[in-house]
Amino acid sequence: MQVGGLYNRAVKVTGGQISGFTNIVDSSSTYLQVAGLYNKAANIKGVQISGLINTCDTLEGLQIGIFNKANHIKKGLAIGLVNYVKDGYHKAELSYNELGTMHLGFRSGWAPLHMHYFGGFNTRDKDYRFVQAGLGLATSLPINKKLNFEADATVRNTHDVDNFIKWNFNMYNQLMIGISWQPAKKFGIRTGLTLNHFWYDPTSVINGHVASLVKNSAYDGDSGTYKHKMWIGWQVGVVLF
Repeated sequence: MQVGGLYNRAVKVTGGQISGFTNIVDSSSTYLQVAGLYNKAANIKGVQISGLINTCDTLEGLQIGIFNKANHIKKGLAIGLVNYVKDGYHKAELSYNELGTMHLGFRSGWAPLHMHYFGGFNTRDKDYRFVQAGLGLATSLPINKKLNFEADATVRNTHDVDNFIKWNFNMYNQLMIGISWQPAKKFGIRTGLTLNHFWYDPTSVINGHVASLVKNSAYDGDSGTYKHKMWIGWQVGVVLF
C-alpha cells in the first residue's frame, strides 16, 4: 500500500494507492486506486475512484469519477458523468417522440452500460416553443447479430424558447424499453415504449403546455405546489456510427 497526502507513483502496485491528489502506476495496478483528483494506470485490475479523472489502457474492474477513460474494457464498468472507451460504444442518435419533440443525442462508454447525453426542441405550436437538455444511463445488449435489447433511464429539463432566462421548476423523467436493428455497421434504428413522469410547477405557461401535449395520462396528481403527470409513450430514432 502507498498512502500519500499529495502524490503516489510506482512501476507496479499489488495492493493499493491512496492520495489526496494523484496516483500514477506505470505498469499494472491491482485492487485499488483512490485519489482526490486523478488516477492513472496502464492496466487496472480492481477499482479506480477519483474526484475528477480516472484513466487506464485496459480496465478489468470499476472506474468511478467525473471523467473516466479506458482504451479497452475486458470486463467491468465505468460510472461517471463522462465515460469514454476508445474501442467501446459511440453512437449519435436522432429521435422523435409522441409529444412531437425531436432529440439529438450522443451515447458514449461501454455498450452494456453507457451515458446518454441529448438535447431537443419542440415547435408543434409556434406560440409555445421549447427546448430540452438531459442525460442518463443506458444499456444495449445483443440479441443476435443485428438486433439489440435497449433500455434508457434519463432525466431532462425544459425551457421556453421565447423566455429562456425565466425558468420554473420542472423535471421530466423517462424509462425507455425497446430494441434496435443494425442493418449496417454505422446505421441502425432504435425504437421502444416509454414510461414518462413530468414533475412541474403549474404556474409556468410552458410547463402547462408540455403537460397539455399528453393526451392519455395514466396519472395526474400534485404534491404541494407542484404537479405530477405520468403516461406511456413511444420513441423512434436513427442511430449513426
